[in-house]
Order: sequence, then structure tokens, then C-alpha cells
Amino acid sequence: MSLTVTTRRAILASTGSLFGYATWKVRSDPLHLVWDLDNTLICSISPVPAKDDPRYLSQRPSDYFDHIDDDFPYEEDTPNTRTYFRPGARVVLSLCGLIAKQHVFTTAQETCEKLAR
Repeated sequence: MSLTVTTRRAILASTGSLFGYATWKVRSDPLHLVWDLDNTLICSISPVPAKDDPRYLSQRPSDYFDHIDDDFPYEEDTPNTRTYFRPGARVVLSLCGLIAKQHVFTTAQETCEKLAR
């Protein structure tokens, strides 16, 4: 089945029009995605696992980061929480960033209760 020149031009024109409309729509009126940070994009463990714990020996440092979470007991300048990125979370955030504005929220726990007093 061969397409005529006119048919090919019509298909290309409509494809270009759809692509142009989609680009304009994404830029002028983007989707708004709302993410809950905890247990969806990341997962946190407190206390930080021991360095010789066999369950965590094979993990790369780029898969997690250690930090102080003031919702758990901690000593001065010593991280008390290890946070892991969920598989594919960074890729999903990057791809969705092309077509949407993203809002990431987390639940406030003990810290907000202290501030409210």
C-alpha cells in the first residue's frame, strides 16, 4: 500500500500540529503532580545500620544518604537516619519533570508539634 504525496503531507502536518499543541499545552498549562515523599519516592531507616551489617554491605553510596532527622533521638553532628531512593524514583522524577510541575511533600511529625507549643 503506497501513500500519495498529498496523504503523506497531511499526516506530517497533523503530526507536527499535534506535537506543537502538546508542547504549547505543557508550557502554558502544565500538569501538577503531587508526590508524598515518605515511603513512595524514598524510604528512611533509623538508626543508621552498622557498617558491617551483611544486609547493607552490597549497597552503593549513591543509593542512599545519611542525615540527621530531628524526629528521632540523635547526638550532635552524628547522622541518625539513612534514606534510600526507591528503585526508579529519580528516573520517574526526571521524566515527569518534562511534562509537569512537581510538588513534593512530607509529613511533619514531632518537629511541628514542638513548634506548635
